[in-house]
Amino acid sequence: MSATVAAPQTARHAEASARGPRIFDILPLPAPSKSIFSSRLCLPGLLTAIVACVLFLVDDNPPLYFRVVACYIVLMIVTIFYQNSMLRNRLLSLVFAAAVVAAILWFDQILDIFIYVFRTLPGLTRPATKGFAENFAYYFVDAGLMEELIKAVPTLIGLCIFLIATRLSRGGSAGWLVERFGVATPMQGLMMGIAAGGAFVLIETLALYVPRIQAETANQVAEDIKVLLPNAAIDPKMHESLTEVIEFAAKNTGLVSGFFVLIPRTLGALIGHMSYAGIFGYFIGLAGLYRGAWTVPLLMIGWLLSSAVHAAKNAGAVSSPTLLVVIGIMSFVIFFTYYLKALPEAPGGRVARQ
Repeated sequence: MSATVAAPQTARHAEASARGPRIFDILPLPAPSKSIFSSRLCLPGLLTAIVACVLFLVDDNPPLYFRVVACYIVLMIVTIFYQNSMLRNRLLSLVFAAAVVAAILWFDQILDIFIYVFRTLPGLTRPATKGFAENFAYYFVDAGLMEELIKAVPTLIGLCIFLIATRLSRGGSAGWLVERFGVATPMQGLMMGIAAGGAFVLIETLALYVPRIQAETANQVAEDIKVLLPNAAIDPKMHESLTEVIEFAAKNTGLVSGFFVLIPRTLGALIGHMSYAGIFGYFIGLAGLYRGAWTVPLLMIGWLLSSAVHAAKNAGAVSSPTLLVVIGIMSFVIFFTYYLKALPEAPGGRVARQ
């Protein structure tokens, strides 16, 4: 026995059937009451479309191809968290955070100060064993304290801008500079931390890790192929052809190895540099919110906590792959917990715009 189920007829269906489709229903034009740029999906979608086209144009330029892919991944992570942060008019602060970190890393005169304080003066040496405790102590100072402070510099500048402006204005209007760059809330600090962490991982990956693994792999492949060749003298033209083949094979193998490093390092930024810097940024914003006697203690808690998470992940990578996965997930959970707490609450428990 079969039953017939009638489609529900709503008022909207009845009205639509009576008047027929409108011009906006047929043509790819936005409705008068809606703007495509108001959707949170618009920016990620446009960014993806642009990058996809650019990748086809630069497929014969591997270094540029790598940069585009890496920047896309990091920008997408920043975009997703920014659009859900409810912050408005804060894009310049993210650009500022990334630019300051890039300047610190690119100018040796500035970077050398951090290296001298956190690496030369302590005189620590990398442990020869894979023990977690020994490696944690080493990376806490060598990587954690130093790198987290570097990434926090732009956010700390934002905090100083807010504190100075607050004292000078004495309850008056904060001004354009504070609204765009000041750090007065945990979410403002956290988002600047994410942007700073993204810039850090891009420069570290593209300028250090990828070129190094490419060169090491290419040299190793070239040596392995040469070992297999006969030692007897061969025709010069044949020798030249074999040399070209060896160089081609070594170069392309190095590119593949570099790509295998590029993807996990940029995707892993969310459980790495971006999450550590976001945690510290949250506490910097908290110091702006509870300014006064709590400012310095909150800054120290944020610095030590982000450095500890950073050191734990580095030590886990040395000690055990399983431990690396566990700590990586833990670092994201800690970061995301602070992210959710930084979202402003409106009456009724809903998220309010800052």
